[in-house]
Amino acid sequence: MSHANTNAIVSTNNVFTYQSDCSIDAVSPARGQRGTYVSVFGSNLLCGGSSLITATFGGVDPLQVISVPETHVTLRMVESFELGLADVEFVSDTGAVVALDNGWTFDTPSNVTSVCV
Repeated sequence: MSHANTNAIVSTNNVFTYQSDCSIDAVSPARGQRGTYVSVFGSNLLCGGSSLITATFGGVDPLQVISVPETHVTLRMVESFELGLADVEFVSDTGAVVALDNGWTFDTPSNVTSVCV
């Protein structure tokens, strides 16, 4: 409802839908480094939206978003220079945010120095 300076009242119905069943329940694996394939499981991960606009792990975009169904998002991680715990956050095309605090851990990148065949 809005009030104008003329005391007119403008109102409308059914313009807002509250989504309460949006959640990230698990991240598997819960830790990794560049190249790690990650599955994020939850309920209504797009929170009423139809597409994923951003997915971040500690503010870092993944290397690749592979699939985005409503209950299981698959990604491939990029390298991060910040190691340790990171929040997982999805933003859908409606602007809805679904997050899991400390849901991911960036590990020290591997350093392969030789290969034996």
